[in-house]
Amino acid sequence: MTEKRAELGDTLWIERAVRARGLYARYGKRIFDGVGAAAGLIVLSPVFVGVALAIAISSFSTRQRGAGFFSQRRIGRNGRPFSLIKFRTMAHTADGGGPAITVAGDARITSLGAVLRRWKVDELPQLWNVLKGEMSLVGPRPELESFVREYTLEQRRVLGVRPGITDPASIAYRDEEELLAKQEDARGWYRRVVLPHKLALNLDYIEDISFSGDVALIAKTMRAVFSHHGRQVRTGRSTAPGGSAVSRGPGSAK
Repeated sequence: MTEKRAELGDTLWIERAVRARGLYARYGKRIFDGVGAAAGLIVLSPVFVGVALAIAISSFSTRQRGAGFFSQRRIGRNGRPFSLIKFRTMAHTADGGGPAITVAGDARITSLGAVLRRWKVDELPQLWNVLKGEMSLVGPRPELESFVREYTLEQRRVLGVRPGITDPASIAYRDEEELLAKQEDARGWYRRVVLPHKLALNLDYIEDISFSGDVALIAKTMRAVFSHHGRQVRTGRSTAPGGSAVSRGPGSAK
């Protein structure tokens, strides 16, 4: 693989690097996303209200007032930035500082936030990102610009599709925060080991996008959340360095 880096403005190269294959990838996926996101927002609206109220009450009781939602700049399709939305899981004072990588036991995470993160409830507001066309239900998880700028030309091919709420790497790295907590240099280890493997998994995904594949990934994600079957992971060659099983989605601060 070439180590040449690409600039964020190289959208023409990205568009040429990834060609949608089949009717689903070209047209059906966006329809599936729109219908799925709209249905999810309607069905889960009581959950949204309940979680937002719980965050507000928790914030008031701990004197850590802050909005129930949190947005963060991520890099989307063709290198375009967008605001990814989540339920707030950290003290509002964490917005302007702190490490970009979140590890298990991070002091910035509130008690309620730990529960929301454990069950991935904090990710549900991204259904709005999907409805707006900024994201997909399934696709490579969007990263921070600081990480994307270090992608090789080959790795930047993941930017040729809409980023998703879940992807193969989210299932594989289900417990990433716990793994990163064991590293002396969590950010460095994420950049050197975890991120390249995530990108490799997602490069495989974009080569064979299909309706059945997306439905299967959504089902696997739900199973991983409820059963923790994502704990044991293989990198395709071997387990992670040191023999560790790796799992969890993007580890940037949320």
